Amino acid sequence: MMFDREKIISDVLDKLTDKNELLYLSLSGSGLHGTATTESDVDVTGVFLPSKESCILNRASEAIRFSTGSDDSKNEASDVDTTLWSLQYWLKKVGEGECNAIDLLYSPSNKGAVLYDTTKLDSIFHYHYRLFNTASYEKKVFGITNSELGRLNSNTSTDQRWKGLSHALRHIHQYKHLFDCGEIMYPLSSAAFLRSIKCGEFPIAALEIIIRETLEIVHRFGVTMESNHWLDSAFVDRSILSLY
Repeated sequence: MMFDREKIISDVLDKLTDKNELLYLSLSGSGLHGTATTESDVDVTGVFLPSKESCILNRASEAIRFSTGSDDSKNEASDVDTTLWSLQYWLKKVGEGECNAIDLLYSPSNKGAVLYDTTKLDSIFHYHYRLFNTASYEKKVFGITNSELGRLNSNTSTDQRWKGLSHALRHIHQYKHLFDCGEIMYPLSSAAFLRSIKCGEFPIAALEIIIRETLEIVHRFGVTMESNHWLDSAFVDRSILSLY
């Protein structure tokens, strides 16, 4: 995976108005997880602080998205897809257990993936366990996994099925890692295995069995284990207000 760090940062700053402050920017997707192949494009996700004026006037954007790729064709390896979330929207999605938002929460563990950091989110990253309930994350993870399993009998291409199954197993591994270690560490320890799945090195039928069995084991594990993650809404509110 090749990318120009300075150009990515420059493009992001150009997209933000002077009144919106970029707080943090990281590789996401396969670049964060460690599962990128030679054909992988570049995914970037960041957090910005909307201006006080835009918040008061209810004009603050929740998210800003742009891409160097074409809408009419598949991205090439040199293309960059960028998603910027407002601080408020990102923390809302984390609180809901949204998987991409939680990916960003733990992205500082992969220092090579961090593109821009003002350190203003350090307290939020440190107290990650006060931002979401594990049950909310479990619901999202199991929903994504079952959705990918459901696509196996659809008309999707074999390549897309392999990619979908690698995503499903990745989410399961991340969920279990959260219980085992209290956080998610990137790049994932299972990155090489997941990458081999994405590249089609395993029979799909065997993968389906592995994923269904792993899903059941992890679900039983989650039911019997007590998590130390909970949503502390007062802490979230204080964290946002402290940056204004």
